[in-house]
Amino acid sequence: MGIVRNAVNGALHANGTGRYGAAAALTVTELIAVAGRLTCDAVVEAASLCFVRRRRALWLLAEVVDDCGGEWG
Repeated sequence: MGIVRNAVNGALHANGTGRYGAAAALTVTELIAVAGRLTCDAVVEAASLCFVRRRRALWLLAEVVDDCGGEWG
């Protein structure tokens, strides 16, 4: 995950938004962890349940976006 954190911090600094580095790096690593745990099934009912589980798992991203003044939706 160190490579991911470095890439995120580098991109933020290059765009003048380095103050969000810690929050963004934490959020990106959480997203990677969620993506690794949740794979969706092709069956419609299973895919719908998967979508609900992913939304619940992404609460951290929603909080970070809100705290930084963005919109989550």
